[in-house]
Amino acid sequence: MSVKCDIVSPNLVDQVWPDLANGMIKSCRNTGGSLTPGYLWQECRSGHAFLVVAYEDDKSKLLGACIVRFQNEGDRKVLRGLGLCGTQLKLWLEPMRKKVNEMAKQGGAVAFVDEGRMGMTRLIEGAQIRRVTYEVEIK
Repeated sequence: MSVKCDIVSPNLVDQVWPDLANGMIKSCRNTGGSLTPGYLWQECRSGHAFLVVAYEDDKSKLLGACIVRFQNEGDRKVLRGLGLCGTQLKLWLEPMRKKVNEMAKQGGAVAFVDEGRMGMTRLIEGAQIRRVTYEVEIK
């Protein structure tokens, strides 16, 4: 099976959203972040953020999605991850990473910045890490 990743046009977001809404709800809940699925949906519909989907080559099945937005952080431009959800991550994570990296380059971003939930740590008993921020330099 081949996986493709594409940006969804803002006028088509409503057609795709029902297939990923539950995943975005779970993702927002699990990360403990301040973003909500409703906010992410509105940002994609308005064109303020990009909805990128991963699907089987024949477009028969949506595998995953991410939502990203360009923003300025001080004197630099970054591509910030806002949401991520899906199934069979091993199938589509690398093609999605490549697509997002390509977008970042084309938009003049120097880094991809995101927040996400880390797995439970064994270093600090009882610790609950709700969010971690990571950054990858765009080369």
